[in-house]
Amino acid sequence: MRNLFSENGLQYLTFACVIVYIIGLFTCGILDVDASQYASISSEMLHSGEFLQVKHRHVDYLDKPPLLFWLSALSYYLFGETQVAYKLPSFFFTLLGLYACFNLAARLYNKQVASLAVLLLASCQAYFLFNHDIRTDTILAGAVIFATWQLVEYIHTRKWLYFFGGFSGIALAMLAKGPIGVMAPALAIASYLVGKKRWKDFYNPAYLLGLLWVLLLLSPMLWGLYQQYGSEGVKFYFWTQSFGRITGENVWRNDTTPLYFVHTFLWSFLPWVILALGAIVWRLQSYWRTRNHKNSAEILTVGGFLLVFAAMSMSKYKLPHYIFVVYGYAAIFTAAFVVKYLYRHLRKLRIATYAQIGVNLLIWTILILLAVYYFPLHNIYLIVVVSIMALGAVFYTLRGHKFLDRLIFPAAISIIAFNFFLNFHIYPNLLEYQSGTQVANYLTTHRINPKKVYFYKVSSHPLDVGLHTIVQDFEKANVSKTTESIWVYTDEEGAKYFRDDAPVKIKHMWGFDHFAVTRLTKQFLDPKTRRSAITKRYLVEIVLM
Repeated sequence: MRNLFSENGLQYLTFACVIVYIIGLFTCGILDVDASQYASISSEMLHSGEFLQVKHRHVDYLDKPPLLFWLSALSYYLFGETQVAYKLPSFFFTLLGLYACFNLAARLYNKQVASLAVLLLASCQAYFLFNHDIRTDTILAGAVIFATWQLVEYIHTRKWLYFFGGFSGIALAMLAKGPIGVMAPALAIASYLVGKKRWKDFYNPAYLLGLLWVLLLLSPMLWGLYQQYGSEGVKFYFWTQSFGRITGENVWRNDTTPLYFVHTFLWSFLPWVILALGAIVWRLQSYWRTRNHKNSAEILTVGGFLLVFAAMSMSKYKLPHYIFVVYGYAAIFTAAFVVKYLYRHLRKLRIATYAQIGVNLLIWTILILLAVYYFPLHNIYLIVVVSIMALGAVFYTLRGHKFLDRLIFPAAISIIAFNFFLNFHIYPNLLEYQSGTQVANYLTTHRINPKKVYFYKVSSHPLDVGLHTIVQDFEKANVSKTTESIWVYTDEEGAKYFRDDAPVKIKHMWGFDHFAVTRLTKQFLDPKTRRSAITKRYLVEIVLM
């Protein structure tokens, strides 16, 4: 096939994405609420030694399977309780997912599609986001694309190594997030078999062995659930946690609509969302016209994407990162669309290139607004690096040499520059408003014993994570009267209580700006109104009277 891209360009840009991920391991902190909660649970698991019974603040915790906690606790044990150690296992699963994405695309198409697919996946906004704000979905996404690749290889080769690799990937995905870990690859593989008209494969008795293998790998978790909750714990894992959100049995609900993941996809798959939407329309039209096995590769990825997308859209509780699990499929069918279709249709390629220029301008406009107005940038070195990236994007827009350079390279450079800027500048600025982190830094710097730290009225997972302990509730703790100081983290109401009503002597009181930094609002972002969006949290040094 004709070489459509500049030599090694795709690999260099993919490597640049990984570098930005690595920067985020060090600079972005552990954000509240979910990431810091999971880091706290991992630390508690390490210190308690209870690996089969997941607990949160010494109370049984049922909401998430344990794989993230197991791996993060192990990483804490090996490397110390740092933000990098917490994020490292998920980062490795991202690398596994990118490797699997390449191999799956190469099996379905060719290495040129595979190289492009890896870049599209690595550079979509979702992957930058969940490689620093670590939740269970990073591991889930890597395990799902790995399982899908291995099972496709098994279908083609009948080698047992791929068979056990595929079902091990499913087990890891289920240990990370529950039944979605089997549903996502199963729906993709079923679509593939239907597309290739391989009906007998649906009745392959070896799949029963695969399910038994999955149950064997799940058994430590299932035993732990049974010990904690009896049969209700097992039922919650297999049914209530996931399918219960569709039937209404799960108590978690929010006011999202069935179209929630549509607008989520529009921003989280940037800068490739326009190409992805074109790919879906092209492939569905093409398959409907021909309906033959030659299109089975796209049916695997498009079918796997759309079926999971539709099923999750029926849930009564949705968050943006839930849909990231199928972005590996989206990257592959989008890459195939670019390589197999756009380069043959010059007029549509020109339209797609102009559309991408519009997306690129949007990205740079947001970056400039953030750097000039919302969080002014004064670091000359960062300004120089981002400016060089901007010049690179302009160069490839105007002078790209290969056939598709002008379509792909400027967009990739733009989103890499944007997230490089976010990781080096914006997230460190946002952490200034995560009061639990700032209080933990203050206490650590002044070598305050964590056992003498309490919270009143408001708790903080970042405070727990920063102090490597579960900070006790002042109201429930048996704090004896002493001449020694204790420190209490609290809010406005708590500060007033200690000033006016509590039988204590206040030695010092420090105020810290506080905002939920993972739930940004226009009011907070605007420097003119930011102060009105911020609340206060306090660290009070007291002596009990």
